[in-house]
Amino acid sequence: MTIHNRIEGIFTLTTPLHCASTDASLASAGATTETPTMQRRIMTREGVTRIPIFPGNGLRGGLRRKAAKIVLDQIAAKDKVEIALYQGLNCASITGQPESGLSVEEVLRARDNLYMGLFGGGARMLRSRYRVNDLIPVLADTIAVGSVPQSFGDVSDSTYTPQNSKGAANGWSIIETATVLRVDDVMRVMRPHELEKYVANAANAVREIQLGVMDERAQRKVDKLAIKDKLIGKEDIQKKSTIENIMSYQAIMAGTPMYFLLDFQDDCSDKHIGMMLLALRDLVREQALGGWVRAGLGRYTTNLTLTRDGEAFPVFTSNAAAGDATLSAASQTFADVATEAMSLLSADDMMAFFLPREVAQDAVEKVAGKGNKAAKQKTPEAG
Repeated sequence: MTIHNRIEGIFTLTTPLHCASTDASLASAGATTETPTMQRRIMTREGVTRIPIFPGNGLRGGLRRKAAKIVLDQIAAKDKVEIALYQGLNCASITGQPESGLSVEEVLRARDNLYMGLFGGGARMLRSRYRVNDLIPVLADTIAVGSVPQSFGDVSDSTYTPQNSKGAANGWSIIETATVLRVDDVMRVMRPHELEKYVANAANAVREIQLGVMDERAQRKVDKLAIKDKLIGKEDIQKKSTIENIMSYQAIMAGTPMYFLLDFQDDCSDKHIGMMLLALRDLVREQALGGWVRAGLGRYTTNLTLTRDGEAFPVFTSNAAAGDATLSAASQTFADVATEAMSLLSADDMMAFFLPREVAQDAVEKVAGKGNKAAKQKTPEAG
């Protein structure tokens, strides 16, 4: 990629950020119901350490879907599209078994396409023309290994020390654990007056549920002892079906600055830059990175800079853009170019990228034929 065409800056978390990891080794010692947040391992002078991140693949998926919506709003304003096109634009493909043998013709056609030329994908897996890094916390360790440029941290002897902190923050110190308690209102008879008011034969109905819960709990205790004595396997334990539950999840603390880098290929056109800016604007406005967004997680402000051919512009009108994110005048210039190019897109020419090769060729010829016919109608007759 290049340092001459990129979007770079800081996402500052205003609420915790959680992105579930399947790596059970990341959970707290002894925790069996804790969902870890995604982390990377890095090598430092003190040895291997872990830092929490938000994955670049999650950003790519979010940006693709925002761009897909923008494109579909334009195309579907004329007529609704087939489900396959909706799926293809949002998921990059309509099949899990892509074809091989990408043709030069399709590569050139895709390169000029506003959406496919930027995000890639399709039946023959066209390459995208950008990459986006993980969101990485600005820490002494991440600056020291070069994951975060020193210009984005208050650095002294390779140490980033947050304000009012007695020492350098590190990966584990910016992870917090939240506990979630799910309550069964009936089992606990939390509002008996409501039960009597709304439920038929309330006393017996509540008693039946309570007895069922207690029977299940008792059986699980017996099964756990049997497992301990190796009389049964873990798979034989009474499954939990009751509503009440206690669980926890890890999250990156609010206030953490996260380094953002999105790199463009040098041959990206102004319309591709504009398409990405529109998608990024909508992603920031959504304020919903990661999981547990229903509980208010995943909010942030952004301070981003667009570098285009070596010249730098602010991406948004504010250096703390959030739900009100608005493109700066310079960014809007690129967005206008993208909007103009978007008006030329049609469902047929977009769908051709997702169809099998033989069917796609017919679709391309069909679109080309329509274009030639329209051109002839606009050309005045000689004489």
